[in-house]
Amino acid sequence: MKLGLCGGMALNAMAFTLPRYAGMEASSDLAGIFEIIAAFSATVSLFAGGGYFIPRAWAALRLGRLHLDVPIALGITAAWLGSAAGWLLKAPGLLYFDFVAVFIFLMLLGRRLQEASVAANRQRLLRQDPSLQPVEIPDPGMDGWRPCPVRRLVYGQEFSVLPGAVVPVAARLSAPRALLGLDWISGEAEPVPYSAGAIIPSGAIHLGGQPLPLTACEPWDDSLLARLVKEDAAQSQDNAAARWLDKTLRLYLGIILATAFAGAAVWLAGGAGWTAATQVFISVLVVSCPCALGVAVPLAHELAVARLRAAGIFVRTPDLWRRLLRVSRIVFDKTGTLTLDTPRLLHPEVLTSLPKDAVRALATLVSESRHPVSAAMREALALQDLFHPAATVGGPENRPEEICGHGLRFPDSAGVLWELRRPSDRDSGSHPEMPTPGNSQEASADTVLTRDGRLVAGFQFAETGRTDAAEVIAGFRKQGKSVFLLSGDRESKVRAMAESLGIPAHQALARRTPEAKGAWMRLHGRDALFIGDGANDTLAAKSACCSGTLAVDRTLLAESSDFYFLSRSLSPLRLLFSMARRRQAAVRRAFIFAVIYNLGALALALTGRMNPLLAAILMPLSSLATILIITATLNRRRKADRRGGSPKPLPPVSAVGMPVTTSF
Repeated sequence: MKLGLCGGMALNAMAFTLPRYAGMEASSDLAGIFEIIAAFSATVSLFAGGGYFIPRAWAALRLGRLHLDVPIALGITAAWLGSAAGWLLKAPGLLYFDFVAVFIFLMLLGRRLQEASVAANRQRLLRQDPSLQPVEIPDPGMDGWRPCPVRRLVYGQEFSVLPGAVVPVAARLSAPRALLGLDWISGEAEPVPYSAGAIIPSGAIHLGGQPLPLTACEPWDDSLLARLVKEDAAQSQDNAAARWLDKTLRLYLGIILATAFAGAAVWLAGGAGWTAATQVFISVLVVSCPCALGVAVPLAHELAVARLRAAGIFVRTPDLWRRLLRVSRIVFDKTGTLTLDTPRLLHPEVLTSLPKDAVRALATLVSESRHPVSAAMREALALQDLFHPAATVGGPENRPEEICGHGLRFPDSAGVLWELRRPSDRDSGSHPEMPTPGNSQEASADTVLTRDGRLVAGFQFAETGRTDAAEVIAGFRKQGKSVFLLSGDRESKVRAMAESLGIPAHQALARRTPEAKGAWMRLHGRDALFIGDGANDTLAAKSACCSGTLAVDRTLLAESSDFYFLSRSLSPLRLLFSMARRRQAAVRRAFIFAVIYNLGALALALTGRMNPLLAAILMPLSSLATILIITATLNRRRKADRRGGSPKPLPPVSAVGMPVTTSF
């Protein structure tokens, strides 16, 4: 309503002021009436629209802060007071009523558009918020199903989703089989088949024709979608940027006020009279509002975040841009980061040779873990119809325990301790009856299953490298960035992965515990970007200059990272660095434009050539030009981006002479 009222008053003020600019004589009978209407329109705008800026500016000053509303309020107030004085004293050179009305309307319109843009960016995902789309849960009273908001889903809750709907939380499949789309999560275009007992990730789309029965493995608040659709910290203005803007405004206002008083004093000293001096004073204040500067930083941030979100990159911390520009080295975890999340079990026939109690224990161990090895094991068990959650041993009090950097373990109802973990030196004397593929030794296994400390089986997994990982890493090295591989895996596997990706051997660090990773990053992470995917990477992520992850479904690491991205490739990292550079260039260009504009406007004002009509035109044009500069710069694709071409698949790691495998 305020915006509409101020718009009408601005039209009135301009309509009844234009005749004076067109040459209407001041002695005309209509001239006085037109001035009264223009003054009334400006006064209504001052109370209606100025009432938005002036109280906010006063509140900021009382807190000892300088907000962008302070110079706006100062310009509005000075222009209206000067115009009122000019009208009462019959000094046409001071009549800025039309400027006051038009300026207030344009400032309100700009603020409304800016807030609407921010709200649109924040709500873009919420418009399709799965939490607003109910699922079906069993209704014992009606012997059927009833709708239930997904926000009420809890662990263990049975529910079903309709065809074409999104699976809101990670859930275990209750149907014999299902076909789901994961393109939004992983970029995988082909539908993925799942068997009974498999864990369906949050965000998967049900592609079948019948309702899909599921059992929730997490509450809504812990799900991937809940974290992506909620308003995140990235939408808050960067504290560092806010401090910089506050200091800049202080300096800016000091210079403008000093210039205005100095200009008025010079005109008075030159004998021009108080009317001309006051006109110079007011014109300096009204044309030098730092609106362009104030719009540049938040607008660049919002547009950059929106561009990245459209590409599947979600920025969590608002000061990421500043830190990204300091990065000179990039440190990758191996398993799940440079390789795809889920490895492939080699020699799955080992599973059929296991005793029944070992199969049940293995199913229990991997039933709820989100580790890539667990996911691969669940898939292998399900394909051979050996994964039956209802038949697993142990009760709620005996749920598996995941030990970071070690593996999984749980005591069954008979008190037997089962472990699924990475091999260790104490496993050198392998059990003679342990099933292994062919004539391979236990020492070659990546993961072992033990019963009360005695080896039961050894498993090998083959990893698949992420699409275009070698190309992306080569691009970073061409830019002068050092690339490191920091892994807890065995040295032979880390060395093979590094060789396949072109990472120097001395920059591939193996057998690093979570604590060792964190210690290394504390020494070398001042200018490093760390990319990881597991809980064992949390200490390293916290010690890095900035960090990111592809593992948005693992809460602990996602909340320690500055951003996360959804892709089967590492290409989003190139876009992230490119956007940081473009954002910096956009802000710098907007700042240069603001300086040039204000120097020109001040020159006109100090020489007495500024008038209300010219001021009313220049102010909105400066803001519009700033918006165009920011938008054009952020939309510009750099030559390096254009040369990137389409992603190329990473060659099989086995080409270096050995299968690259994974373990806990």
